[in-house]
Amino acid sequence: MPEQIVSANEILAAAGADKPVKQGTFLQRTGLRLALGVGILGSVVILAVVGKALWSIALIPKLPVNTDSASVKAALENYRALQQIVLEPYTHSWIR
Repeated sequence: MPEQIVSANEILAAAGADKPVKQGTFLQRTGLRLALGVGILGSVVILAVVGKALWSIALIPKLPVNTDSASVKAALENYRALQQIVLEPYTHSWIR
């Protein structure tokens, strides 16, 4: 049996789908616009929170090579304390 080539338009016409596609109803279009707005707003808020966290993060202290161990220990303890203070607004007790 020879192969018969059928175009996509013929298949759509046979199924009754050859008419142009209608846009959604007013309520559907409004819902899509609202979802788009909420998505954009959520993205902006997330980027703002991540940006603020990255901006306020404490940098690792740069210590000279010949620093004694007591000074290194004090600097690292101060760094850890500063890091906890910076991260405190993002780790409230309701998250834990």
